[in-house]
Amino acid sequence: MTDVMDLADEGMAPSHAADSETLVQELAEAVRRNAERLGTDVHADLGACWLQYGDALLQLVERGVSGVGDGLGQEDDARDCAELAELEEDLELAWESLETARRCLEMKADDTARESLLRCHLRLADLLSLQGLKEAAMEECRKAVSEGYAQKQEDQVLVSSRMLRLQADLSNWAAAPGITPPADEGRAVQKLPVVSKEEVASSPMEVPVRKRRRVESEHSNQGSRGQTRDHLDEAAQLCQ
Repeated sequence: MTDVMDLADEGMAPSHAADSETLVQELAEAVRRNAERLGTDVHADLGACWLQYGDALLQLVERGVSGVGDGLGQEDDARDCAELAELEEDLELAWESLETARRCLEMKADDTARESLLRCHLRLADLLSLQGLKEAAMEECRKAVSEGYAQKQEDQVLVSSRMLRLQADLSNWAAAPGITPPADEGRAVQKLPVVSKEEVASSPMEVPVRKRRRVESEHSNQGSRGQTRDHLDEAAQLCQ
C-alpha cells in the first residue's frame, strides 16, 4: 500500500496514475492510518496528506462532470443519476478534505506550508468555481494573496490569471441576456465548522473517505477542468 507521505513528497496526483480510482483509495487509506497514528485528523503533519486527497477527489469530479447528462434513453439516464450522486458526494468530500488541509497547514509556518496553502486556496477556488460560485472563488484567491502565500512572482502570476478567468466568467454572465449568476448563499457545499489552530480532537475522528469505486461510465474520462455548476444542475433534472 502506497504511503500518503510518499505521495505528497513525490507530488503525485491522479492524472499521473494509471488508475485514478486506485490512487484515491490509497490516499484515503493512508490518511486514515496517519490520523489514527497521530490520534487526530487535524494535525500539522497531516496537511500535505489531506491536500493530496482533496485534490485527487476534485480532479475526479472535474473530469467526470461533463459526461453526466449526455446519454440517451432510460438506461443512460439511470447511469447518469447514479454518477451524478457520486460526483456530488466526491465534491463534498473534496471540500471537507481541502478545508481540513487548510486547518492543518495553518499550524505550520515554514515555506513548504505556505506553498501548500497557496495550492489549497486555489483548489478551493476551483471547487467553488465548479459550483458556479465565482465571487466566492475569487475571495479564496484574494485570501491567498492577503495571507502572504503568493510570495514568488510565478505564484502571483498564477493567482492573477485565475482571478482574471473568474472575472471573465462573471462578465460573460452579466452580458448574457436572461442569465443571472447563482447566489453564493445556499449553493456551496456546506463548510466545515471553523476550528482554531489550537483545537484538536482527543481521539481519531471519522475520516471522510470514499468507500466505493465510481460507477463505470464511458464518459468518466471525458471533459476538462472549469466546468460550471450549471452542468450538474441540468443533469440533476434527470433524477427528479
